[in-house]
Amino acid sequence: MSLGGQGAYIYTGPWIDYSQGVVWGSTITLSPRDAQVLGSFLAAYVTVVGSQLWKIITFAAHQFRAHRGPSDGIHHQQQVILRNSASPSGAALSFFQQAWYWRGTARRSFLRTVPWGLCAIAYVMVFAVLSVFTSSQVTTSHSATRLVRSPRCGQLSLAGGEAGGVPAFSIRNLNSSLLASSYARVCYASGDAASNLQCGVYVRPNLPWTANAAAACPFEDGTCLGEPNTSFEMKSDLIDSLHDLGINTPEHDRLQYRKTAVCSVLHTKQFAQNVTVESEAQQIATARIGDDVFLYDYGPSALVNYTYAYNLNLQTDGVPYTAVGYLSVLGSETGWQPMPALNRTDADVSITFISSNSLTYDYPCQDPVFNTSASYTPPPTPGVSATTFYYVEQVVSPIACTDQHQFCNPNTGVCSTPTGAFRLPEAVESLGLSLTQQVVFTRIFGTALSSDLYYSTFGRGGSALRASETVNDEVQTAQLANNQWTLEVSSWFETSLARLQQGILSYATGPPNVPDSEIRKPQNVLEEAQCYSQKVALKNGTVSFSVLGMSIVLIVGAIIILFSAIQEEVVGFVQRRLMGKGASWRNLNWVLDDKLQLQRMLFESLGWAGEWRNERGSIPVNEAGGRFGGWDDVDDGNPRLGRAGLTMGGIGMGQGQGQGEESPFMQDEKGRSHVNVGEVQ
Repeated sequence: MSLGGQGAYIYTGPWIDYSQGVVWGSTITLSPRDAQVLGSFLAAYVTVVGSQLWKIITFAAHQFRAHRGPSDGIHHQQQVILRNSASPSGAALSFFQQAWYWRGTARRSFLRTVPWGLCAIAYVMVFAVLSVFTSSQVTTSHSATRLVRSPRCGQLSLAGGEAGGVPAFSIRNLNSSLLASSYARVCYASGDAASNLQCGVYVRPNLPWTANAAAACPFEDGTCLGEPNTSFEMKSDLIDSLHDLGINTPEHDRLQYRKTAVCSVLHTKQFAQNVTVESEAQQIATARIGDDVFLYDYGPSALVNYTYAYNLNLQTDGVPYTAVGYLSVLGSETGWQPMPALNRTDADVSITFISSNSLTYDYPCQDPVFNTSASYTPPPTPGVSATTFYYVEQVVSPIACTDQHQFCNPNTGVCSTPTGAFRLPEAVESLGLSLTQQVVFTRIFGTALSSDLYYSTFGRGGSALRASETVNDEVQTAQLANNQWTLEVSSWFETSLARLQQGILSYATGPPNVPDSEIRKPQNVLEEAQCYSQKVALKNGTVSFSVLGMSIVLIVGAIIILFSAIQEEVVGFVQRRLMGKGASWRNLNWVLDDKLQLQRMLFESLGWAGEWRNERGSIPVNEAGGRFGGWDDVDDGNPRLGRAGLTMGGIGMGQGQGQGEESPFMQDEKGRSHVNVGEVQ
């Protein structure tokens, strides 16, 4: 079963879905062809079991109804029907026919026969449903997931390869951001993501999280814009490695992870400086000599002593939104180094500079980032109503965010201290993780390194903003919400969660569009086991069967089949040996109501065929052999046996038992034959 065109496929064979427990989760996944064969076998097996259970029911009914005294014809016929009906449908037909032909002759004939027929019909219907229900429901696995396998299992390596090391890693990061953003746009915003075809990859279409729009500023006082407690906090629920991420390990080897981000719009006045580029020595890469730029200093970045340079030419060059980000990784001395007021010793910090540039707005907006504080109304034109355009007067609006990561051991309830991604290995040392939990941690940690909010906008520029989706020809055509900036950072947070799901899956399937030389393969047995332990929601036509369900069906069915085969002997033995002679007549009633035994008794009563053996068995056998019976002289209108001749060992027995003996068969005044009961021994 191909998956994603990267050599990944859905595993077929036995496995355990540990999220369902060892018993309920024991599963066999089969290809469509094999599943059809197994389903057909189970349906046929249930049909056979149904026929054998019918034998048990009719045997019990026959024995319950048997009694030693005389009964009327309906009772005797019903006993024969119960004894000799091979199927419930045949029995139902016989019961209905009995009701019809005995009408007006026997008392309450319909009441005595129709319920039996209805019960037989109900039995047919129940087992018709069961035969289908068993293969589609009872034996179907409780797990809605599958295991994915790939020969390319492993993580993206930073060592480089064909595409060139760190630059290649940046390209992969951009591609991952684009894919994750597209997924989050559909599967995190939808109220019913489970029914969306695009969201049917991961075991959970989206990872739950909560927002707090009244969070405290995560930085020093005086840096966050607005009133106190107006920062925006986003916190995921505890993400379970087994139940949420699909890493299929036993319950005691699972791990829990939480991601938290707090964002705030920053003040700019004391951190911005307007300069004119006078020489290349000023090292402003985005500007030429003579350009006016705003330099924003929230700490040095790379080789310059400021963070971000905004060229005022962007306001007239027809450029829509731009979003430029910088990241400070806790414990790293490279890249952006935030100023002390923004520096955190327990979190990664990122800052994103958002500009509206040359955009105008059709509607006013009071959002702190997209605040259209200025407006312009062109001079009126005769016959044309005046139109007011709005624009953002603030040149650049920076949003700073903190990212924290936390792991918990569900076996002990102990959690690590929230910290930056690179500090996680130290933070989890006190959790007492098992060897398998440590490997699971390594998988999640490798993905968490690139799940800070910075990577949600990485390389995407203005397209990382939801507001850019409603821009047309340098005009913002939508009425933006007054909390638009929180909607933007929410989308970044959802993208980071989607990147987490994406990264966990890509370990088992191999990073997409990456040569094998850039994949770090598993280094030990435990890491290798993780290649075979990733669940997905994709089925690719496969069908999973519950080992428990199939076992119950097969074992219970086998018991029914076995008991139906030995019930007569077992019950007969109990009746004859343990219950005494007073109960053996029930077994004898069952034996003699058999169709072949009834035929034997008829022939014996007519004096045909001499001695018989196996008179208590299923097949009575004539000792003398020879030919007897016949239909030549039988009256079609009122058929009776006894007129045909019998030749046995050369003796003619058509008119009597032998030469000179009176025939036991008599004729009435209409010439019909009947047995002279008084003369038949």
